[in-house]
Amino acid sequence: MAIPGSVLTEKRSVTLPADIIANVQRVAGDRGFSAFTADALRLRLAHENIAALDDEMTERFGPPSADGVARVREEMRAALAAVCARS
Repeated sequence: MAIPGSVLTEKRSVTLPADIIANVQRVAGDRGFSAFTADALRLRLAHENIAALDDEMTERFGPPSADGVARVREEMRAALAAVCARS
């Protein structure tokens, strides 16, 4: 039985290039290799989900307009700037 608020984990074995391992260990530090890898995988999954949504929206409604793309890019820049300002 899981402890309330805990995250179930599962051990997996992966093979990665040595340079990636070294860089992750350098960047992850005390946070740990597994936590860093889990965060990276979450980001990749989010990217894949966004790409699938984009494909679905384009199929349904056609490609976005140049104005729409410019507006979204500006909103993303502003959001990134806000996040960086908090760091």
